[in-house]
Amino acid sequence: MAVRWVLLAWLGVVGLWAQDSQRSSLALGVELFHQAYRSWDTELFIRAEHALQQVQPTDREQEIQRWYWLGVVRFHAALCRQGKQPPPEGDEERDLSWDTTLAALDRLLSRDPHHAEGHALKATVLGLQVGNQVWRALRYGPAIQRHQRAALQWGPQNPRVLYLQGVALWKTAQSRTGREAAAEILRRADRQFQQEGSKPPAPDQPRWGHGDCLAFLGQIEECLGNWVAAEEAYRRALELHPGHRLALQGLGRLQRNF
Repeated sequence: MAVRWVLLAWLGVVGLWAQDSQRSSLALGVELFHQAYRSWDTELFIRAEHALQQVQPTDREQEIQRWYWLGVVRFHAALCRQGKQPPPEGDEERDLSWDTTLAALDRLLSRDPHHAEGHALKATVLGLQVGNQVWRALRYGPAIQRHQRAALQWGPQNPRVLYLQGVALWKTAQSRTGREAAAEILRRADRQFQQEGSKPPAPDQPRWGHGDCLAFLGQIEECLGNWVAAEEAYRRALELHPGHRLALQGLGRLQRNF
């Protein structure tokens, strides 16, 4: 009997150790992502993805976290690579990058169909795949709209959902009215980001997107002729994310032209 209890206790310790080990791997992947995001470093994104791939989830919540962060890392890694070395239209490497991102997001949404950021990210990736191709718009359009609606349904106040929604509207706006609507959504996202930032984050809690939100808001304000608001948005983006390429370029345009 004593041997049995010792064995059960040992198995319990091993189980707790395994859970702690997986949590550590997940935390490492998240921390590496934040470092990569701040420095916009492709190699760090690769290291973050590698760490997350080592995670063997011990429960459903950990599995959801793993696929969420893999989707986030792959999404930003693809953007980082394209920003530094834009591939030609239809390049296979570009398609593969988005395919692996979508694979992670599909796994995430299969386990949590109500994951607002998962839906918002998938809508964004599909939108990026459309580009200027009419046939792609016809192919992906219904799915993009479906995921956008789901994102807003399950995360109406989520700052990253609002940020991605605002950028999508900005990229497709055909009139001043559309651009003003996009700006208003990004202003809402900014307010939600500020509210989120007033609370200390948990180790695996998302904190990405605010600097990008402000950089895109600056672009819209600039396009609308709101120079003071544009400069403020660019400067705030750089306070949060020093070296942000879009914010630096936007501020440089304002300084040269005005």
